[in-house]
Amino acid sequence: EMCIRDSPNGIYIGAGPGSQCLDIAFLAQQVIEKGLDNHGQGCVAQLDVKQFYDNINPCLWARRARDRGYPAGLICAVLCLQLLPNVDLHLLGCSALVGRRTQGSLTGSRVAGQIGNFIIHDILEGLAGEVCFRGFATNSFPVACATWVDNIYAFAHSISNAIRILELFESVLVSRWNLRVKNGSKAVLPSANNFAESPD
Repeated sequence: EMCIRDSPNGIYIGAGPGSQCLDIAFLAQQVIEKGLDNHGQGCVAQLDVKQFYDNINPCLWARRARDRGYPAGLICAVLCLQLLPNVDLHLLGCSALVGRRTQGSLTGSRVAGQIGNFIIHDILEGLAGEVCFRGFATNSFPVACATWVDNIYAFAHSISNAIRILELFESVLVSRWNLRVKNGSKAVLPSANNFAESPD
């Protein structure tokens, strides 16, 4: 697989082999319930990346993959698979040809999924030192973040730390990958009685 293999402790990256979206739902439930047991000190926050696969820049991915030492042949093959195929759309008796592109990936293809995983791994691997200590404490290590494709979840004891984790993610998403967060996708769910802070 093309993705970076190991996630840092405290970060769960789903949508890969052996993962299920319910893993994240279970984790979120545990944070809220344990937070209730600890005077409301639990919070889950969430955001979505805007049109993730449509806005991926495969050429930018190629540069990042090269910087990580990926074989040039693999990078070229991925670019060819994503950018060269012509797509012929047929709808209601009309047809349109979408020719070669330099922006976006072929949504639903296995290669596009791996490019997406690469981007999410790249962002969170770089942020691990800044987000993990803000996460929800467990007996082993703080649980800070979980992802499912383009859905990002943050876990913390406080509303401010949950929001800060997502702010850090968004900052790198924009500056390093030129991607954006979907308008209206941000949400915060604190445990009951965790209203000492009011999210903006």
